Amino acid sequence: MEITHVSDKKDKYCNCVFYARDKVPGLPYGLTTLGDKKCIINTQDPQEGDVAIMAIGDYGHVGVVKEILSESIIEIKEANYKSCRKTVRNGTEREMSIIGYWSPDPLSNKKEEIIEACEYLKKLVEQL
Repeated sequence: MEITHVSDKKDKYCNCVFYARDKVPGLPYGLTTLGDKKCIINTQDPQEGDVAIMAIGDYGHVGVVKEILSESIIEIKEANYKSCRKTVRNGTEREMSIIGYWSPDPLSNKKEEIIEACEYLKKLVEQL
């Protein structure tokens, strides 16, 4: 895991959820504990702009997926990983303790599969 950016210390970076919600406005409310954060996981297939849920400490942690760098390396931007600072980190899910993702559009990365399934169903209906 590599930290590629650390900002100056600022009060607005003292809460990871508030920072993530500012970047991804649809992020649900009530995300105080790790358990709360686990409850919103809706995908294991990250896309840019998804919120990474991390099992760090009792409260958990969240960050926004900035970029998929390779098949196994993800870059995230986050707040309060370093006390009241904004950071950018990259690494594997394991290195960053990522347990899942919340996507504002969990089907966005399944469009091709959905189209294929629809085409298959159309053919079945035509055969009836």
